[in-house]
Formats: sequence, C-alpha cells, structure tokens
Amino acid sequence: MKRFGGWAWLVAVGLLLAAGGPQPATAAGKAAATAERPLERLTVTVDGHPVRVWARRPAKAQGAVLFVHGRTWSARPNFDLHTPSGSMSILQAFADRGYAAYAVDLRGYGETPRDASGWLSPTRAAADVKGALEWIAAREGGKPALVGYSRGSVVSFLTAQTYPQSLSLVVLYGYPGDPDVKMAPQPATPTVLRAPTTLAAAGSDFIVPNAARPEVIAAYQKAAVAADPVRTDWGHEDEFNVLDPKKVTVPLMLLQGASDPGIKPAGSARVINGLGNESRAWVVLPGSDHAAHLEDRTHKAWIMAIIDFIASNRATAAR
Repeated sequence: MKRFGGWAWLVAVGLLLAAGGPQPATAAGKAAATAERPLERLTVTVDGHPVRVWARRPAKAQGAVLFVHGRTWSARPNFDLHTPSGSMSILQAFADRGYAAYAVDLRGYGETPRDASGWLSPTRAAADVKGALEWIAAREGGKPALVGYSRGSVVSFLTAQTYPQSLSLVVLYGYPGDPDVKMAPQPATPTVLRAPTTLAAAGSDFIVPNAARPEVIAAYQKAAVAADPVRTDWGHEDEFNVLDPKKVTVPLMLLQGASDPGIKPAGSARVINGLGNESRAWVVLPGSDHAAHLEDRTHKAWIMAIIDFIASNRATAAR
C-alpha cells in the first residue's frame, strides 16, 4: 500500500475491512447494538427554503455523517433501504456503530420541493449541503463527515472546496468526474422537463451478476420510483468547472466499485494526486459496481471503509 501522510491509499482491499470494529460481548449487547433507531424526519431551512433531512442516531454519538444522494434518486432509497428479509439501511448501520447518520434530499428530490426556478444548480446544491452540515454540527456538537454518492460526490467535492469550514472530511463515492475535463457553457435559463422516472432506470446501476440479491434490487426500484416519480431538472452544470483538487484542504477519500462503468481512473488519479491535504485514500471494492453500498459482497466493507477513514483522521487530528 502506498501511503499519503497519515492514511493509506487502499486499492481493492475493501473486503478486508468488513470484519472491523468491536463486537458486543453478550446477547443483550448484541440486541442493543442492532436495535432499530427511529427514523427522524427533519426540516432544515436554507435561504428560506425547506430542505428535508433524514436521520437515525444512537443514544450517544461519537460523531456525525451526512450522506448526499446521486443524480436521479433521493436519500431514502439510497441510504435507508429496507427489504422483505431485512434492512440494508446505511443510516441504521452507521447508527449501530455509534454515529449520528443523516441524509439530505436536495431541492426537487424526495420530500424537498423544487424552488421557484424549477431547477437545481451545482452552487445551489452545495449551499444547501453546507446549510445541512452547519445545522447538524450545531445539533451534534461537532463538524460532520460528508459522504457524496455519484452526482452527490461531485456536489460534495464542490462543497468541500467552497465551504471547508463546514465539514471534517469528505468521501467521494462513485465519483464520475475528471477535474481536467470541463463542461461547455450552458443556457442561462435551463429547460424544465419534469420527465417521469422508471423502474428499469432505478435498477440500472446493479450490473455485476449476483452482487445484489434480486429482492434488494426490487426493493430499491420500488422505493426509488415512489420517492422520485419525476426526474429533477438541473441547470448551469458548468459551475462544476471550478472543481480543483488542490483547493480541497480537508481529508478526502475516493470510494468506488471495481466494475463501476462511470469511473474515470485517470480522473480519480488526478483528484488523489492533486489534493491540497496529505490525508487521502483511494479504496476500490472488488466484485461491485455503482451500487456497492447495497450489494451483499461489499455492503459491510463499504461501511467500514468510511468508518475507518473517519476514525483514522480523528486519531491523526488528536496527535
């Protein structure tokens, strides 16, 4: 493993992390550790606009994490999924491990309404994430870690670059970009289509055979289309052109599935090698794709990779 400062660059070792973390010593301890934390349905007001935030929290949290969803599907399908045979909830898993776990619905997604413009821009999304981070920090007594998924990873990159004081570290999961590739200028007034979503689109990220059970995929498809029956419209996406790794001064981890077709390895390398902070990691999870966090092979490894990165940076900061 090649090391950068206080943390390791980890490639294709995610599965080794799955067994990490202390185990409860008694049956009562196990029951307490796995008891479902109530789902909190919260509203954070940012610039006068209501933003829905979901949370599951332990009785006493050792830290906080905010999750940001991707381009099409909102927070609950991605981070609080339940299936007929049990929970695949990321919020629950992090709460079980002692973290106050939050997930945000960006404008136009899930239970957060569109604003008067009818569309969402990168700078607006980053400002809303900043608002949620600061609200969580006030509630929990410390800066949260930020985890962005797919398009949410690009929003999280922009948030970390623009508002570094609002978060402790950032994880870019399924980051599809390349900081050297720029988007063409976009129309001043974007087209608002309000196109319907489909079950087929909701299942399209599960591409590695047998990585996820059919019931998990079906549950995700059902939850995704129910939460987001209409596709959110974006505009001014060329605002992402300002992304510059050297302007990211907080610890950063890239986390991706080995068979994720949206990953640009050269772009990922440019992010890692160009960062303005020496605390960095690049974790590739074998046998997985763009939905690694919901696939049986990598679900626990995905969780533990993030938790280990948070814990390592906390230990480094304490020295």
